[in-house]
Amino acid sequence: MASLVIGMLLLGQGWLMTDYAWVGFGLFALTPVALVLVMRRVRAALGVVLGLAVVLAGVGLWTGVALWRALPGLVCVLVAWDLDGFLQRLAFAAEEDNPREMERRHLLQMGLVVLGGLAVDLISENIRFAQGFEWALGLAVLAFVGIGALVLRIRGTNG
Repeated sequence: MASLVIGMLLLGQGWLMTDYAWVGFGLFALTPVALVLVMRRVRAALGVVLGLAVVLAGVGLWTGVALWRALPGLVCVLVAWDLDGFLQRLAFAAEEDNPREMERRHLLQMGLVVLGGLAVDLISENIRFAQGFEWALGLAVLAFVGIGALVLRIRGTNG
């Protein structure tokens, strides 16, 4: 829950710094609504909030939202979505499955992925080098393939 609130507020604060401050105020107003829907266990609530956060972070980068606000905000909403899905899967775990160990392992893996991604973002913002479009496209494809393989591996070991 805290991750959802932090993510929405970071995105809203980023939008307040642009010419479209009304989007930021809309995100501030949407935060308690999303929180209530998640607390009432509305199944699609976090999926819709995650989709909205992805769109608003992407469009926000185009309109002037600082990357250091958009990316951590989006990551926080993604963490909330992941933890909600894991909590739903964990509800079906038997005592023999050792739910505490599953939870510990999932949190450790998720934390490593999030910290690794944010560290790469920090490094990439401070290092500048000239490259052609082909290199950028190749690196983007490599990143998507690597992230996809990592997500499949993590999902395979967690259930």
